[in-house]
Amino acid sequence: MIIAALLLAGVVGNGAEQAVALLNHSSWTDIGPGRTYAQLEPGEIARLRKCATASMYFEHWDGRTFDEVFLTGISMRITFARADLARSRDTKVITLYRDANSAMPSETLWLTNNSTVLTQLIPPASPHVFVRCGTR
Repeated sequence: MIIAALLLAGVVGNGAEQAVALLNHSSWTDIGPGRTYAQLEPGEIARLRKCATASMYFEHWDGRTFDEVFLTGISMRITFARADLARSRDTKVITLYRDANSAMPSETLWLTNNSTVLTQLIPPASPHVFVRCGTR
């Protein structure tokens, strides 16, 4: 009953408001399969941050779920009912769940403390690295 009421109000979870605030309306560009941020040249980072072709963005509107939208060819929207946030010295770890009651996350995001680089893991795929390129 309580969980149902919380879902009607929007995203739930440990640190959900903070997790959503970190990503809300942010746009990201994929740096390419199998690459790391450390492999990028400064000019390439600058080009990616200009956001000529964003790969995905996140959005949340009060009282609704948290959405991740991929923009590769046909746009695809994934809706999350729960977001958890954990912090370490170097990283913010955001776990996203399609079902608020699930024990297994649908997706895990590692966000650098300056919020400019995001590493995404959606099992069973390999991690993808994104550079923040703006807001929507």
